Amino acid sequence: MNSLSIKNLSKQYPNGVKALSDISLDISDGMFGLLGPNGAGKSTLMRTIATLQQPDSGSLFFNGIDICSDQTQLRRQLGYLPQEFGVYPGESAERLLNYFGILKGIDSNKERASKIREVLELTNLFDVRKNAVSDYSGGMRQRFGIAQLLLNDPKLIVVDEPTAGLDPEERRRFLNLLREISENSVVIFSTHLVEDVTELCQNLAMINKGMALMKGTPPGLVGHIDSKIWVCEIKAAELDSYKAIYHVLSSSFTSQQKVKIRVFSESKPSPDFSATNASLEDAYFIALQGVRVDHAY
Repeated sequence: MNSLSIKNLSKQYPNGVKALSDISLDISDGMFGLLGPNGAGKSTLMRTIATLQQPDSGSLFFNGIDICSDQTQLRRQLGYLPQEFGVYPGESAERLLNYFGILKGIDSNKERASKIREVLELTNLFDVRKNAVSDYSGGMRQRFGIAQLLLNDPKLIVVDEPTAGLDPEERRRFLNLLREISENSVVIFSTHLVEDVTELCQNLAMINKGMALMKGTPPGLVGHIDSKIWVCEIKAAELDSYKAIYHVLSSSFTSQQKVKIRVFSESKPSPDFSATNASLEDAYFIALQGVRVDHAY
């Protein structure tokens, strides 16, 4: 069993932005989601775990390795896929993976060739291994990113907003691939898409303004607000007045003049409302709005 321990981690940039504020998380094998809006601090946390920057305070340990002081040892077990990555134009997937394999210390030509074939087949890229990665579609490039990080059989895998810009078919293929490789590794998955976390992650933390707002399992976080979500259809012109009175979590147009709102309330807000099933998206909006829910942290 692999284990990542994050204790009281904080990071402030020279421009005064406090990207991380006293974050503590314990993460073990499987998929762990970091859910938050753009600018929430997710990428800063991912880069810190991936040894690309140092925190101002706090500690990071993976399987007993002090990540802050023993970066070389951690990198032997690390696979990292950033939001965006560049490739040499015109170079094939096979040649690039061979280059990355050398950088990762796979010195044997036979062993390297075997591993390259394995990761290409796993990511469904073997048939296009001779093609230039720079000509790949967005989804294929993301799968190539997974292929390169798997070359050293990492036990800690960090992927930052990997489904951004993917079409539904590529997104599904990519998520299934992540699910498969998470069986014997810690996979930390950063996203602003609630549906990605709902489908993929056994545990998650909701992050905003550098702070962990809620953490737990998707069913557990939804369970805390069960029977506390209410819906009502109102006139579109009434939306602002309802927001002033109730904890409106989200709204959607049902017609040109009508809007359906979802509201968090311990009891029925008014006779016009009806109860509805809670969702992880409701819990996410509750966290972002700073609404206190007992036992939800």
